[in-house]
Amino acid sequence: MGKYRCGKCNFNCNQYRYIQKHREKCVFFKELDPLVPQNLNFLKNDNRKNLLFIGANFMLEINNYVSEYKNGLFIEGIPYVCKQLQINLDKTKKYNTNYKAINSLITNKVNEEYEFNIFNNDAGSSSIFKPNMKNWEWDRVRIKDNIILKSNTIENILKDELWENIKFDVILDVQGAELLVL
Repeated sequence: MGKYRCGKCNFNCNQYRYIQKHREKCVFFKELDPLVPQNLNFLKNDNRKNLLFIGANFMLEINNYVSEYKNGLFIEGIPYVCKQLQINLDKTKKYNTNYKAINSLITNKVNEEYEFNIFNNDAGSSSIFKPNMKNWEWDRVRIKDNIILKSNTIENILKDELWENIKFDVILDVQGAELLVL
């Protein structure tokens, strides 16, 4: 099976120049899903890395990470989102992953109470900050709820999870609170 395939007509090919011609004709073109069984070669010599993802939300895109990351800590502040996050992470166990959802609000302070704004776009824009309505470009995205969360630091999480001396990649999706997290 080729590296590239068409999602509609199943045209597949290893050579990029041939797929370019097909791409021009077919709007359903997409790269081959790395999770199709014949493409699981990454499990043979498992040199996958570790990932720390802060502001993970539901991680509906989790399958995009399994070929590169074996171990992961996925931190989400909203309790009900974190429960669904763990369910989504558990679906990757068949790829020999060790992913864990952690319900915590990460800032630069420990046990500080924050009003956390939950937005109506599946909590995707949720933040400790309120939007600047003068510059806000998304008319349909609004705060739908507020909850009080106690904060923790990334140092404490890494210590609790025994990741202090582990090399890992970091992804931050914390809606403007990056400096507080780091």
